[in-house]
Amino acid sequence: MIAGMFPATQWTELARATLHGDAAGRAALESLCRAYWEPVRRAILAKGWERDEAEDLAQEFFLDFMERGVLNRADRERGKFRTFLQVVLDHWLVDEWRRRHAERRGGGVDALSWEALRDMEQLEMMADDEEVEEFDLAWAEAVMKAALARVMGELAGRHGDERAGVMGAFLGAGGEVVSYEEGGRRLGLTLAAFKSEVLKWRRRLRECLRAEVRRTVGAPHEIDEEMEYLRRLLEGK
Repeated sequence: MIAGMFPATQWTELARATLHGDAAGRAALESLCRAYWEPVRRAILAKGWERDEAEDLAQEFFLDFMERGVLNRADRERGKFRTFLQVVLDHWLVDEWRRRHAERRGGGVDALSWEALRDMEQLEMMADDEEVEEFDLAWAEAVMKAALARVMGELAGRHGDERAGVMGAFLGAGGEVVSYEEGGRRLGLTLAAFKSEVLKWRRRLRECLRAEVRRTVGAPHEIDEEMEYLRRLLEGK
C-alpha cells in the first residue's frame, strides 16, 4: 500500500504535503482517495444518478478533487476526511447537474464556484440523513477492507497462504468457517496455541484499523470517537 509511507499521518497533513509539491505525500493522498472510491460511487447513486453514470462521475470527481485546488481549504478545523469529502461531493454534483441542464437548454451556466465553498455547515444541509448514513456505512466498509487487506498480506507473507486462509475466517476476511479445534488441527497447532494466534492477529487488525482511521481525521483525539462510530456502523449492518 503506497500510503504506508505515511502510516500515521492525518489527511490534513497529507493535503499540505501535496500543496507543497511533496510527491510521496501526493501518492499517499491518492491512495486515501482510492479507498473512498466505493463510498463516493454509492453516494452518487443515492443522489439519483443512473448506475451507468456513477463510475464515470466518481472518476471525474476525484480528478477534480486532486487537481483543482480543493485541498487549499484543508486545515485542522475541517475535521474528518469523510465529512469534508461528502460536502465537496454534494457541491460538485450540484454543479454537474446545473451544467448538464444548461447544456440541454443550449445556454451557459452560472456554475457554483469551488472557491465559494467557504462554509461547510451551509452545504452539510444538502445531504439528508439517509444519504449521510449510506455514505458513512460505505466508509466503514472501505476502512475495514483496507485494514483486512493489510493484515492478510502480512499473514501470507510471514506464514504462507494456507495459514492466512485458515486465519482469515477468524478475522472476518471470509473463507470456510471452522471451529477453533479444527483450525488448530489444520495448522498443526494446539488449541491454546491457535487461540493465541487468533488473538494476536485480531489485535493486529485493530492496529491497522486505527492506522486507517487516523488517516481520515484532522486530529489524534478524534480516533477513538471514529473507531466507536465505525464499530456501530458495522455491527448495525
